[in-house]
Amino acid sequence: MPFSLLCLLGDAKWKAVVKDCVAEGALTHAWVNSPDEARAAFRDQHFDVVLADLRSATDPGFNLLDFIRRQPRPTAVAVVAGEEIADGFHPLYLHGVGVILRRSAPPSAPALRRVFESLFDPMQSVGLERHIPQGAAIDGGSIRTLADRNRFIEQASHVLSQRAARFPSVFDLRLVFEEIANNAILHAFRTSDGEKKYSRLSDLRQLADDEHVAVQFSVGPQWTGLSVRDNQGAFQVKEVLGKLYRQVSLQGLTDESGRGLFLSWSLADVLIACVVPGQITEVTALFHSPSPASEKTLCMYEPLAPSREAGRAET
Repeated sequence: MPFSLLCLLGDAKWKAVVKDCVAEGALTHAWVNSPDEARAAFRDQHFDVVLADLRSATDPGFNLLDFIRRQPRPTAVAVVAGEEIADGFHPLYLHGVGVILRRSAPPSAPALRRVFESLFDPMQSVGLERHIPQGAAIDGGSIRTLADRNRFIEQASHVLSQRAARFPSVFDLRLVFEEIANNAILHAFRTSDGEKKYSRLSDLRQLADDEHVAVQFSVGPQWTGLSVRDNQGAFQVKEVLGKLYRQVSLQGLTDESGRGLFLSWSLADVLIACVVPGQITEVTALFHSPSPASEKTLCMYEPLAPSREAGRAET
């Protein structure tokens, strides 16, 4: 998939990964050193993707995210962040930026390429097999009832308990697995008038024939991964970013929803959500660090929408 890339990064490790990614994909790209240089670069050409350090993207002297939103053609954005994410999450929510990559742990060049491609086509990140070592065994199946959900959680917990490396803990795995599965059941399915069909888990006896929730999980020597997919595609990235913002900012500690996904993001090393409206939502959690860092990767993908202020020139 050909696309043009603009990078505003200062970290040497990240620069090296981006250079490898660009070389492998023969991408059209440009490097800039400041938000002002980014604005100047856009005067010469349009860029499909911007990869920027969070501090630079939200610099109060020149808000790069707002500038990008005003462009006549849509541009996808990914940011690189560290622990300052707690203070910098609000502008990401406002501008619908759902891809936050760990500054301390740059991905491999192929993994970064997948991030870029998934910004345009979420299906590029669908499937647990894309995120674990090639050929690794994957278990799972369909959830039709709460008993099915419990059975898969028990299976994954048992396999994890037999592994020599004790990360993640069985408790963390069970909590994340349950939260993601519950979200699929409670939020995916609607009645004909748009109300939640299963407003409480106790409402579920068995999913209808046209309602599907599939789970996958894999436990290896140095990784654990799990995913839950529904066939509705009702996930709203901007709405979920708002809920996450309320948790990150400690404003939503008593909110009825939002805590489960925030806990999942906090406990896993990587949380990925892919949505194709009306077709699928898949949420994947990956654990691969014996000592999980406070920095986390969050990737939420949906089809790129047109700029909300198309045609409006930056002044």
